[in-house]
Amino acid sequence: MYVDNVKDIIHLLNNDDKKEFRSFINRQRSRKNRKDLELFEILCETESYPAKEIVKRLYNELNMNAYHSIRKRLLKHLTDFIIVKRIDEDTTSASSIMGLLTLSRFLFENDNDRVGWIYLIKSEQLAINNEQFDLLDNILNVQIENANSDYAPKIDQIIEKWKTNKSLADEDERANIANAILQIKLDEYRIQGKSIEIQKEVTKVMYEYDLYNAALERPKIIHNLLAIVRSSVLAKKEYYKFEPLVIESFNQIENSVGFKKKDYFYKLNILYMIAHILYRNKKFKESLEYLMLFKKDIAKYAKSYSRKFYPRYLLLYATVQNIEGNVEESIRVIEEALSVNEDILSIQDVLNMKINLGVYYFELEKYKESNKIIYSIENSDKWLEKKMGKEWILRKNLGEIFNLYERGNVEIAMNRIKSFEKQHATLLKLPIYSRVGTFLKFIRVCIDEPYWVSSKEFNARVNETLERWPIDQEDLIASSFYCWLKAKMLKKPFYYVMVETLQGRL
Repeated sequence: MYVDNVKDIIHLLNNDDKKEFRSFINRQRSRKNRKDLELFEILCETESYPAKEIVKRLYNELNMNAYHSIRKRLLKHLTDFIIVKRIDEDTTSASSIMGLLTLSRFLFENDNDRVGWIYLIKSEQLAINNEQFDLLDNILNVQIENANSDYAPKIDQIIEKWKTNKSLADEDERANIANAILQIKLDEYRIQGKSIEIQKEVTKVMYEYDLYNAALERPKIIHNLLAIVRSSVLAKKEYYKFEPLVIESFNQIENSVGFKKKDYFYKLNILYMIAHILYRNKKFKESLEYLMLFKKDIAKYAKSYSRKFYPRYLLLYATVQNIEGNVEESIRVIEEALSVNEDILSIQDVLNMKINLGVYYFELEKYKESNKIIYSIENSDKWLEKKMGKEWILRKNLGEIFNLYERGNVEIAMNRIKSFEKQHATLLKLPIYSRVGTFLKFIRVCIDEPYWVSSKEFNARVNETLERWPIDQEDLIASSFYCWLKAKMLKKPFYYVMVETLQGRL
């Protein structure tokens, strides 16, 4: 399949961005019949075309040289547009700092030291206030270069500030490196389904990069620490260990240094961590309380955060409402998001929303609607596995098996189970997924001996199996699978059994 990198960039623009770009590209009105804008409109189309087909639409002849020139011009316009837009939406003050630094350099080069130092000091203060220590290093180096000016502070003072900043910048760099190293290992775990000693890896990078003391002093560093630990507990599904740490850390920041404007991103991330871990620990009402704070702060802070955080809010809000017994609200929220915002959602957000929506309809025994939604995901399992990871595709395949069974296609369901076990054989050998294999054996019984499912013997066998597992610490997705089985044994609706069980009433 032909791949167009420029089209990939355009695909990341939402409808408002594309409208702004059309105005941006026409800011110089000296050109008529702009081929670069024509190319942009072609690449905005859903279908992808080979280069030669695009050339035929742009020109009357096969002029590849002209086409490549137009592509370069369009790419430059896109680059300039994105830079300007990012500067305009910048919430870290980095663009303002760089602007003041550039202005001061211009003034020094033109022998206006007095005004140059005024703007250099302003850029320094702005960088300090926003913890932009990498930029502050550049600023202090410019100060050292111009320390012979009559308007400069004493060189000893500048060098002392430079030393202090080096220490703070080094903390940021160590945290970034530690996160990157751990994230690579976690990605390998998620995408390839590899077994990894997460806690050992976390401890290793934390000690190697000396982050423990720094994490207690600055919101940014505390956030990075929480992100590392959270990655560990999510991978090992030890959610109960993370809750007190993240809540205590959040309260500690709020009651001490607080969250300043430069910390908004970290505050939103930590609020989501709390809401999510409370949900995982089956504290649903508390999770909703933090979700309301999360939503409020998303709306309050810069709109550039909305695209990143608002889909997270929607997904988790719908999930918690579902377990609270409000599945209709969950369906409303996700359907509205997909109908209104699908063009600005990431592909991961869309896929997660669709698979969740399919589950919600399944819970209401609307199996055809559920099946329709799942099969609207037209990508191959191989592509989905690369994009979303093995665990996601495992969940999707299990949902398809349930749906086949409930619609009476038991023979096809049995064949899918066999195919599933073969496809995920390596993953099912891992301790964390071994329960899925056990659960599939119970589904086989449902298919082969449906009348035995409600018997005391079958009930005793299931209970004996469940008693060997720490149900209080069980993953909610795994718990919902067993609620389905429990509903079959009790001859009651699945959604009723799931809500009552997860709420601790059944």
